[in-house]
Amino acid sequence: MTISFQDEKLLVQTLSDEIIRFHFSKNGQMLENSFIFDDNIHFLIPELKKEKENYILTTKSLNINISKEGIKIYQENKLIHSDVENKSYIKEGKKIFTFKKTLDVKGFYGFGMRRGNLNKKGEFLINWNTDDPNHFFETDPLYECHPFFLALANDYCYGMFFNNYSRSFFDFRNDDFFSFEAEDGELDYFFIYGKTPKDVLSNFIKITGKAYLPPKWAFGYQQSRWSYKSEKEVKKIADKFRKKNIPCDVIYLDIDYMDRYKVFTFGKKFRNFKKMTENLKEKGFKIVTIIDPGVKIEDGYKIFEEGKNYFCKLPDGNFSTGYVWPGNCVFPDFTDEEARKWWGINHQILLENGVNGIWNDMNEPAIMSKNDYFLMNLIFKFLKFNYPPAINKTNLLIDKIKKIVMKTLPDETIHRAGNHLAVHNIYGYLMCKSTYEGLSKINPKERPFILTRAGFSGIQKYAAVWGGDNQSTWKHLEMSIISMQNLSTSGVPFVGEDVGGFWKSLKSKELFIRWIELGVFYPFFRVHSALNTHRQEVWSFGKKCEKIITDYIKLRYKLLPYIYSIFYEAREKGIPLIRSMFLEFFDDINTFDLPYQFMFGPNLLIAPVYKPNTKTIKVYLPRGKWVDFWNDVEYEGGKYIEVETPIEKIPVFARNIIPFGEVENYVDEKKTKTITVKVYTDNSEFIYYEDDGKTMDYQDGKFNTIKISVENLKPKCEFIHKGYDGIKNIIFLIKDKVINYLL
Repeated sequence: MTISFQDEKLLVQTLSDEIIRFHFSKNGQMLENSFIFDDNIHFLIPELKKEKENYILTTKSLNINISKEGIKIYQENKLIHSDVENKSYIKEGKKIFTFKKTLDVKGFYGFGMRRGNLNKKGEFLINWNTDDPNHFFETDPLYECHPFFLALANDYCYGMFFNNYSRSFFDFRNDDFFSFEAEDGELDYFFIYGKTPKDVLSNFIKITGKAYLPPKWAFGYQQSRWSYKSEKEVKKIADKFRKKNIPCDVIYLDIDYMDRYKVFTFGKKFRNFKKMTENLKEKGFKIVTIIDPGVKIEDGYKIFEEGKNYFCKLPDGNFSTGYVWPGNCVFPDFTDEEARKWWGINHQILLENGVNGIWNDMNEPAIMSKNDYFLMNLIFKFLKFNYPPAINKTNLLIDKIKKIVMKTLPDETIHRAGNHLAVHNIYGYLMCKSTYEGLSKINPKERPFILTRAGFSGIQKYAAVWGGDNQSTWKHLEMSIISMQNLSTSGVPFVGEDVGGFWKSLKSKELFIRWIELGVFYPFFRVHSALNTHRQEVWSFGKKCEKIITDYIKLRYKLLPYIYSIFYEAREKGIPLIRSMFLEFFDDINTFDLPYQFMFGPNLLIAPVYKPNTKTIKVYLPRGKWVDFWNDVEYEGGKYIEVETPIEKIPVFARNIIPFGEVENYVDEKKTKTITVKVYTDNSEFIYYEDDGKTMDYQDGKFNTIKISVENLKPKCEFIHKGYDGIKNIIFLIKDKVINYLL
């Protein structure tokens, strides 16, 4: 229902009793920004009851009161959200603002790929996807900004999603109120209620859509470097993994596989690309290749010539250009559906030559000036730097804005859906959508795999996300623990960091081991390193280090039945794999401020070691029974415990039920029909999921969900859904008993 509000209109819509949309017009106009919505979204127009000067909306969960002073939302009789009086909607030229009361909220969480603190209360955040390769703890913004947050009070919680793609800001620096604003676009936001944080996230995906289900091999170990520069080098790496019996599923090819960094081409050192991929396939390897959005301006270059109707332009009619690795480039307008189709189908040459997945990089989009381009080539190719120098670093907001604006296309660049200022933050998201739909059209039976650096709320429908160009330092290891929670709490389940660090040479064996120990519990598990840095293959630091790392990679493969099952839960319910402690234990206020430990799914508590020479750490165990994953020592929760941390041990605590598989050199090498289930807590259950791990057949019901439970130490299994010829036998480990259970 649309009502008058100040000198504008306010459209109030609902998705459910707990999801309310407030969409304000701007200068009398109201656009539908729907790029990121779930394809099946269906808004309802509720009837607002008028009482004197107020409008009242009552659902089964919420009571909303809209007056000329602002909007107030009650849960039963408790006020849980309120505008600051007469500051519901402020306009200054193109800019729009809204101010909200903090009330009882203790913390604000989410916001996409953010460094710094887990709880953003007291901070000012910028939403403008930005390539900042030399970033630190306090750096903001970065590669993937999501205008969504989860607000936690002692006895209630809610989420807010600001549906605006422009350069925008969240300000939580005042204790009594917070605000969000944008430099362009409209004030269009969703209030998302839930009894628990999990409920809020489940409701959020009703707006942005469910995560796609990746191929199962994408959960295996993945090896990358900028760059493996020839077919010979790739073969050497692959052969060494297999000779040493170190599990690995994927090898990545960075920009050097191309002809002079031109997208959708192969260079001279990869002339026999298809033969190489066929050889790798025989050994169980998949190949993922990088693709950037920048298209080299070169007469006769097929992609440049064909794309002239699809590239972004300036108001004067010339192409909007910027320097990237190939030199001066143009950029597709991914807000144009025809441009997306054209870009997507161009991946055919890669898939025909055996490529299994696509890595979308530089898609903020990131550009360089001509001078910076030549400087980067000088320092990396001739001076052999292993990280980019920090130039013009500043903490002043006005200077920071100037700096980040220069790192991408000009604000006035024209897209079909508006100028670049208005649509910048969905550029990477729409590139991934284009890639996903292109791969799906080329190989409709196979699941696409896409990895992206930039994105927006809803990116989970198309891609995995990694945290961008980090550094091989202890501080960046520490930062990753928090940033992966932030991104996960923003509705993105398939996340990871460059294990070992990308920039700067990794010289510490201890750091590499500790990062691998943590990386096993990233949903996306890839080692990646930069040009001119120390090698970061498993065997790069000597035999002792190799043994520890190999054991952890093997653990990853043993955990795949658990990981694949909890990813299915993430897809269906929106609950991520990496869970800040409050997601699983909202009734325990002690979990609101535990940034350096997290749950991996419902049943594993991970407490990473993130400082050198750490002998012990303190771990908080919430109420209930917990079991040390390594030695089966039992603990009663509701307290902190001190845990020893020898170099080969990351503190992990288990509860309930964990399914395990066999160690394999690559996913589904052995095609086993048996899993092992270890019972850590009596009277518990777990939903196990399985399908063929490769095709889209699961969408037609060809999958199994099995409820595995134990009651009074007696195992039980029952199919919730049966549509796939899967496991036949479960080996239960219950206390000191081994029980075979035939399905």
